Order: sequence, then structure tokens, then C-alpha cells
Amino acid sequence: RCDGNTASSRPPTPCWFSWPPSFCCLVVVSRGFFSIGNSPFSGKMAASAHLSWMIIRNNNSFLVKKRCIKKHFSTEPHNLLNIASFRYNGLVHKKSIDIAPVDKGFKVSWKRSKAAHKPASCYVSRTIKSGPRVALFRLRRLIRCNKYRKDLTKAALRRASAILNSQKRTLKVKKSRPKKSD
Repeated sequence: RCDGNTASSRPPTPCWFSWPPSFCCLVVVSRGFFSIGNSPFSGKMAASAHLSWMIIRNNNSFLVKKRCIKKHFSTEPHNLLNIASFRYNGLVHKKSIDIAPVDKGFKVSWKRSKAAHKPASCYVSRTIKSGPRVALFRLRRLIRCNKYRKDLTKAALRRASAILNSQKRTLKVKKSRPKKSD
């Protein structure tokens, strides 16, 4: 407490700041939001992506650390390359894209930046089930026309292409039989 009014006989603790006692507050970071109590900024403010990244970069449940690998991996949703880095992190950014395989195609899901504080309604998904050329064109157009993150376009196209290549049917090689001799 910054005002120094305590019930015990201890001397009052000095306030580190020169703000009035009503302004001293407790900052709690939870789910990407600041909650500031007893301040002119009371309510919730969105935490910046950089601050959220600094909090979770070395310690979160999605990290996969190995001894001989310098770059750590991450299994979080909406991380296109599964690399633990600020650029590809799907938890801290307001806009992120995820591509997952479905039967004969892939599902694109993305965050709506206006509903970033509402987890139930912030994710939108669309399934694309067409040939590879048309599917990749639609994905590129979806990212470009929605004015989404341009830095994720190439990674999203590569992931979708890899998913479509993995879904190709392998043709069985017909074995040629020797001709019957009379």
C-alpha cells in the first residue's frame, strides 16, 4: 500500500512514485490483457504483442525444447512454421492464420482483430476443397483481400501446398508380366 495507513505498528512504507495515494495500483496481466485497479485507467487494456511475447517466450506449455537445437519449436495453434518466435506466434498477435488438413483439402482459420478479447467468437474458419492451383489462389486472395498480415502469406502458401501434396493419392505401379512362351 502506498498511502501508509496500516493497522499494525510498522512504520509506513514509502511510495516509490510521486503519484497521489489513490493512483497506486496493482497491475495484473491475464490472457493478454492488463487489469489496472484504483487508477484513472481502471478497466481492461489490451497488452501489446511485444509485452505478451516477453512474458511467454521462455516459459509456456507449447514450447518444445531440445538440448542440441538452438531454435525451440512450438506446438501452439495459429503458428504456421511451429517455430517459437515473435513473428510466427499465434497467441500474442491480434491477427494470425492457421491451416489444418481436412479430407481432400485444408481448413483456414484466422483471428478477427476486432473480437480479439472474445475467445468464443474471434476465430473464423473456411474449408477449401478444390484442386491445388485453385485452392492456393483462393488462399492468396483471402489473405490479400482481407488486408491480413502480408508477412505470413508465403508461409501460409507453403503450408497449404505441403498439406495438398501429402493428400495426393499414390499410383500403384503395374508390374509387367513376361510374355507366355508357346
